[in-house]
Amino acid sequence: MGRFLLSVLLAGLLASDAWGDYASTHLYELIGQADLIAAGSIKEVDDQTFLLEVEDLVVGEARNNGVRIKRFRDWPCAWRWSEYSAGQRVLVFAKREGRELRLIGAGGEGESPIVDGLVYCQFVCPVGPSATFAEREVATIRYRDLRSAIIEYRKLFRLVPAKQAVRTIGAERGYFPFEAVNFLGDATAMMSFSDRSPLHQMLFDQTLREKRRLRSKRPSAPID
Repeated sequence: MGRFLLSVLLAGLLASDAWGDYASTHLYELIGQADLIAAGSIKEVDDQTFLLEVEDLVVGEARNNGVRIKRFRDWPCAWRWSEYSAGQRVLVFAKREGRELRLIGAGGEGESPIVDGLVYCQFVCPVGPSATFAEREVATIRYRDLRSAIIEYRKLFRLVPAKQAVRTIGAERGYFPFEAVNFLGDATAMMSFSDRSPLHQMLFDQTLREKRRLRSKRPSAPID
C-alpha cells in the first residue's frame, strides 16, 4: 500500500473513531463562549504556548497587555494556516481551563490572522467577501465591524456551559459544550440587532437555530 494512501486511511480512522462528531465552530459559539477575545501580535512562541501582546482587548483580562495561550496543534482534520512565529497579528477567542487559556474550536477557528485591518476568518462565516490567504479561500471581515458585533452580541445572548464537561479528545482540542442559549434582551432589541448588517443577521440566525435545536433535545415532561 502506498504511503499516501496509508496516511489518508489513517486520517479517516482517526477522524471517525476519536472525533466522529467533529463539526466546525461557528462565530456565535466563539463569541458566546470566550473568556478572552483580543487582537494583538504574537511576541513569543514555545513548544506549548504563545505569548500574545494585546493591542485591543475586547473581552476578558490581560496583565501588562500580555496573555499566554495554548498553541493550536495540527491534526489530520485541521491545521494552522502557517507555523507560529513572532510578529503575526491575530484575533483570538480563548476559554479558560484552570490556569490555562485554550483556543476555542477543534479546527483552529479560535485564531484568525489580521492583515491591514481585515480578519481572514478561520471560523465558519458565510458573509463577507472571500479572499485567498495562505492558499485557502476564506471570508474576510473588517476588524472594526467584527469588534462592534462581538460587543453587541455579548449584551444580548449568553451560551450556558454544560454542567459536566467530560474531558475527552474534544476538550483537548478546544471543544467546549454548552447546554442552553439564553436571550438577555426583548424582541425589539433582538430585531434591532439582526437588522444592523448581514453579519448581525448571520449571528442572530445561527443562535436562534441552535436555541431551537437544544430545546428539541430536552426530554419531554412525564405525563401523569
